[in-house]
Amino acid sequence: MPVVAKRLKVLPNPWSCIDHLGRPCGVVPCDPVEHVQAQRRWVGAKPKAVQTAPRVAHMVKTTLVVVQEAQHDLTWSYSTEPVEVPNTPYYRERVKQGDLIAADLATANACNLKRFTNPALHERNLKELSIRHFDSRNGEGTFEALGEERKIRADAALEAAKKARRKAGEAEEKAAPPAPPQPEPAPAEEWS
Repeated sequence: MPVVAKRLKVLPNPWSCIDHLGRPCGVVPCDPVEHVQAQRRWVGAKPKAVQTAPRVAHMVKTTLVVVQEAQHDLTWSYSTEPVEVPNTPYYRERVKQGDLIAADLATANACNLKRFTNPALHERNLKELSIRHFDSRNGEGTFEALGEERKIRADAALEAAKKARRKAGEAEEKAAPPAPPQPEPAPAEEWS
């Protein structure tokens, strides 16, 4: 009788989905029943949101009217090391569908995969397949054309984040009371 692995070692497959700018955005939510009950988390991935446009609101008499909510650019950072998850039907199905990548032979066997492929090679193949699928849906060469757009948007998001931090710093300076003058330190004694 084969030994059943209690935990699976998996890697995220960022290329299971591509966003409107041609960036990988594939994520798998942690199983809320068997694995992580407390908060919304993703297997081997962390979101990073950068504010691209501030919230626009005006006071009308005594009511705050929001004209436009803040806009954010969402990107993901992915783990390069295998992540251990419980051996549940939910995660086995995610590996079979290609949303997660089996990091070792035991995981591939537990998920009933026909063969185990080196994760780095497997991810490269999935990336190429995803790009072909993206181009077939959006027009040939669209992924490459979005490369320049990605750079422009990344630079704009970085500039907007710097501007928001400067603005927040200026607001703190205005709100903070002036610091009391510090007494000058006494001259240090020389050691002989």
